[in-house]
Amino acid sequence: MKKFLLKQCVALVFVIIAGLSVCLGTNIDSSDIYAGLGLPSDSIPLMQKVRKGVLPNGIKYYILKNNKPENRAFLNLVVNAGSVLEKDDEQGLAHFVEHMSFKGTRRFPKGELLDYFRSLGMRWGKDDNAYTSLDETVYHIDVPIVTDKKGAKQIPDKILNILDDWTCFVMFNPEDVEDERNVVLEEVRKIKDANARLWLYKVYPALYHGSPYSNRLPIGLSEIIRSAPASRLKNFYKTWYRPDNMALVIVGDFDDVALEKSLPSYFHAPAPDTLLQRPVYDLPLPQKGRMDVEIFTDSELSYVYTGLYYKRMPKHITDDFASLREGLIDSLIESMIAQRFADEADKVGAPYAGAGAHNERAAATSRFYVLGAQAKTGNTKDTIKALLEEKERILRYGWTDAEIERAKRSLLSYFERLQAETRQESYDYAQKFTNHLLGKGERVLDDEWMFLVAQKLVPLITAKDLAEAAQNYFVDDDLTLFVLAPETEKLPSKMEIRKIVNSTKKMKILPPKSEVFDDQLVRKNPTPGAILKETTDKETDAIVWELSNGAKVVLKQTINKDNEIALYALAKGGTTSSSIEDIMSARLAPEMSSASGVGDYSRQELHKKLAEKQASIFFWIGTFTRGFDGLSTIKDVKTLFELLYLDFTQPKMDSDAVKILLSQYKTYLANQDINPEISFSKEVTKTIHGNSPYFNEPEISDLSKVNEIAALNFIKKSLNPSDYTFVFVGNIDIKKIKPYVETYLASIPNGETWDMAIDSIIQPEVVAEKKEIYKGKENKSLVFMSWIIREKYSQELDAEASILKEYMNIILVENIRVKLGGTYSISSDLSLLHFPYDELKLEIHFSCDPKRVDELVAAVEKDIKTVAAGNIDRDTFAKAKRACEKLWEKAVQDNDTIAGSYAYSSVIYNSSLSRINKWPSLYKAVIPKNLEDMVKKLLKNSNFQVVLYPEK
Repeated sequence: MKKFLLKQCVALVFVIIAGLSVCLGTNIDSSDIYAGLGLPSDSIPLMQKVRKGVLPNGIKYYILKNNKPENRAFLNLVVNAGSVLEKDDEQGLAHFVEHMSFKGTRRFPKGELLDYFRSLGMRWGKDDNAYTSLDETVYHIDVPIVTDKKGAKQIPDKILNILDDWTCFVMFNPEDVEDERNVVLEEVRKIKDANARLWLYKVYPALYHGSPYSNRLPIGLSEIIRSAPASRLKNFYKTWYRPDNMALVIVGDFDDVALEKSLPSYFHAPAPDTLLQRPVYDLPLPQKGRMDVEIFTDSELSYVYTGLYYKRMPKHITDDFASLREGLIDSLIESMIAQRFADEADKVGAPYAGAGAHNERAAATSRFYVLGAQAKTGNTKDTIKALLEEKERILRYGWTDAEIERAKRSLLSYFERLQAETRQESYDYAQKFTNHLLGKGERVLDDEWMFLVAQKLVPLITAKDLAEAAQNYFVDDDLTLFVLAPETEKLPSKMEIRKIVNSTKKMKILPPKSEVFDDQLVRKNPTPGAILKETTDKETDAIVWELSNGAKVVLKQTINKDNEIALYALAKGGTTSSSIEDIMSARLAPEMSSASGVGDYSRQELHKKLAEKQASIFFWIGTFTRGFDGLSTIKDVKTLFELLYLDFTQPKMDSDAVKILLSQYKTYLANQDINPEISFSKEVTKTIHGNSPYFNEPEISDLSKVNEIAALNFIKKSLNPSDYTFVFVGNIDIKKIKPYVETYLASIPNGETWDMAIDSIIQPEVVAEKKEIYKGKENKSLVFMSWIIREKYSQELDAEASILKEYMNIILVENIRVKLGGTYSISSDLSLLHFPYDELKLEIHFSCDPKRVDELVAAVEKDIKTVAAGNIDRDTFAKAKRACEKLWEKAVQDNDTIAGSYAYSSVIYNSSLSRINKWPSLYKAVIPKNLEDMVKKLLKNSNFQVVLYPEK
């Protein structure tokens, strides 16, 4: 993650900011690449409003007051200890210790910790979780804040008590260790698949060869996890969980001054007598001219990956202007090479479906520059050549002026958007500070300061600077080249690959073309339409416009974000309205249209024209509905409307673009059936939907049925504006947005309204049965259970379903995971459908030991029948209610969520826009008997199951 920044003088920050100009055209002495900001070695300032320090016992802390979302706090305990510190007989114990921290502590023994979390409405695995990596272990809590008698917001005392317990007072009772041992082993089982077998057990050991990282995977060794005594876990904990090896990150909507003042009183781990000498490891230095080619295959891998890892000389991350400027240069290069790869991938005959390049850090100071691609079937050799050719083009020719200018404007536009948004997410800040503490290279700077500095530094970065930086990526000439592929893929030999690499410098390579694009999208503005009627929704204060072309527009002003406007447009009618013959054309139509571009522009031309814009839009067609998702800043809202207008009025199908898309699909679908988990997922879909072609996952044979004309006709049919309700939510200026609505929405010509009839064969009655699939080499089963009934929709019933879902999740985790140790994760999902038909559906998913499938399925059924019998635990019921209430509190602070709710309220539910505001009262009205009745109804239909077993 990122490094610990030196504390800066606040006065210095103001002096620097005061001296900066926000004008890109400011005359700057080009001989000073730092634009008078300071010396290369001068430190850059940490975010001003953060409070940081060290507790008396040695624990570092970062505290940041931030009210997005309101009434929430995000806390991370950062432990600078991961699996690389394990001894030979401790492999897997760093991760095991993480598990035990949730199992029991001094003040929260025997599951009381999770019980307390749930009492606050926190959801297991989402609001409280942790991870263990090679170098660190990080615990995360997302918690509701409380208000004291004086009205001050604060973090609950017990939450800080839990963090304190984690620092020093985790209990390793032998009985608890035995209970959790099975859960850890089930997590090992869950992750094992073709990706894990290749990446975890082959790629990373080869890449990290010669260092302790090569044989210290965080997941560890099953034989050690299975046998390690509690004393060995406790020893690892006592060795590395020390105040001088830990830090706290606390961000949220609370009184930061009061928290910092009181924080020492909460943490009681004794200060160590001597400072910890924590070992720091690195990879071996690069060796000039070294080349290692590794080809790894697996019978269940469903893709072909080629990765070129160029090892670089190690380098410490420093918090100074030199390092900041280097990071800006790297960002520009990454942007430009991404665009080049995207351009090539969109050409007929491209050997890969997608490619990219980036800098990657490993260990303490080690570095790689990585070129990677997903090769199309049968094109591994050509993909390797293409990656090497692009590398050589960069080394010979660098970048064109047009590429550089476009990348610079895009980067500055990004920083401008950040500085205009004061309401950033607390979770994001917490992650940034965590990465910063761990020395991962992330800096936490004031966005205003960063924007002003970028305006000074970025214009002074030259083509020569960029060329030299790119050459430095490869100067050490130490390459490890990986090919990962299915066993059936025809691959070049290691010797052939070596010859390709060695011939790189002899390649005939053309220089990049210089293409200049303006940012004008609509060449001639359409004749505006009109707003025929305006009303104000009294319950939400949203403004509703009826347009001259029949479209409906809803505008809702919020303060959720300073610089965001979200769009959600919705209409009835989806792919089920197509004929059986054209179903694949209909399903792929939005992607085909997107790949083709719009109007006079190809997809990549459009991307380049939008490089400086912070606006995007996405058209989708679902099974029963269709619509648009869009997002923009205040500055670029006109661009959002222009894109919407072009999508409605100038869709197209480009034959070459369609061929390329279908070629990419062919690559994806070619080997999917050899992946047991994909096969399992496809069988679940077939079972739920009665093997209907409207719902089945696409097969490679379906691609031949795709027809461009049918797809374009389906797109055009989808774009009748009077079918849609357009919802805009955010920091909206009604007066400014009105002419855009008139010009770019009301002007869209009308088409024919869709026929909304849905044939009953699309959703047949599900037959109760158990399907068994025998596929895969791992000793692992996947289990899917479902109950489906027809049930008339109401919002009251929907609220009951939400609470039942949370209730079942708590019960199932407690009984199937904790008490039986049968799985690492189990989840239930309860959904209530209204359109095009009313349906109530309960689904349960988990993975487990194949030998325990019947036992665990019976245990799940028992838990469900217990609810139907009315034996509902009142305390768990209250926690489920609380979870729903807390989810709603966060949801109404999100513009996208509000826009979606308004759209569905208007189009699908035919209800008031205030539907989203009714949830709290509906949750409050739910009683245990409602859950009992709902489950009784579900159990009237026998459930069906799909179970994956390993091959016999």
